[in-house]
Order: sequence, then structure tokens, then C-alpha cells
Amino acid sequence: MARTIKPFTQGDLDGLCGLYSLTNIVHYLIGPLSQNQAEELIATMFGMLEKRDLALDAFQNGLGLNSMAFLIKTVLFERFGISYSKPFHHGKYPTIGGVVKSLREITLSQDYIALIAIEGVYSHWVPITKATNKNLICLDSSDLKRLPIAQLSTNENTNKPHILYPRHCYIFSKL
Repeated sequence: MARTIKPFTQGDLDGLCGLYSLTNIVHYLIGPLSQNQAEELIATMFGMLEKRDLALDAFQNGLGLNSMAFLIKTVLFERFGISYSKPFHHGKYPTIGGVVKSLREITLSQDYIALIAIEGVYSHWVPITKATNKNLICLDSSDLKRLPIAQLSTNENTNKPHILYPRHCYIFSKL
């Protein structure tokens, strides 16, 4: 039975897709979170960025790789017990087909959720709850429901509208 859950959207809590992505990952794996719990989580993460003088940059430019890694480790893992991995971080750079195949296998279980970084039409962190032969199914803060695989590439020298960066992909699960 498919798990349905309504994600918090940008504008409900704040304007940072990276913080929303992490909140929606907690919401999916640990939740459901109430509006107040989600607001507290966003405030906590933003406060952690402020203490490191990263909040203004994150607010203006989005959550960068180092800030994302810091929040994943200190909030999702240490506070919520959510384990994570970066399956494409080392080794040969995968094609979009290789990424989708791995995401399809991983997301067969509702105990897992992926986080991808895309550029192109969107510059965005996107939680992925499922991969099919044709789409990546999103639990997204800007109400993006699916990303058609035919419109994705891992190669920056492409005419596809979305570039997915495998090295920045995370997989999350409950410990």
C-alpha cells in the first residue's frame, strides 16, 4: 500500500528549499510532523546556520553542499536517528540510467527516501520517494510532483532541461 503524505511547501514555513527538503524527509520518515513541529525544525536548522555565519548566504543563495552536509549530520542523524549514505559519492560517475536504477531499487521500501540536487529549469534540492521507469516521484516543497526521467541527465553538456548531480545524492532511512 502506497504511503501518502502531504509535504510542507515553501511559503508555509520559510523560503529555503534545502531546509524544506530536510523537514519533509523527517516528516516522511519520522512523522507526521505538526505545523508547529515543522516550524520549530526549520527555526532550529536556520539557527544552526546563523551560529556558523551561513544563514544569510543560505537564505540568498540556497543551501550549499557543506551546509547541507552539516545539517544532515547534526539534525537528521544526531537528533532524529535518520541514517544516510551517498551511494554515488565515489567510483565511476553514473549515467542517469544508473542513478534511476539504483533509486528504483532503494525506494521500493517506504523506509527509504532520497534527496537529489538538480540544476537547469530548477536549482533545487528535491526529496524523492519513488523511482519508476518514467518518473522520479517527489515530496517537494514547491509542489513539484514528478520529474520525468526523459528530461534528466547527469551530463552538463546536454540539451535536457534538468541536470541531476549524482555525487550530491543522499539516501535516508530510519536507524
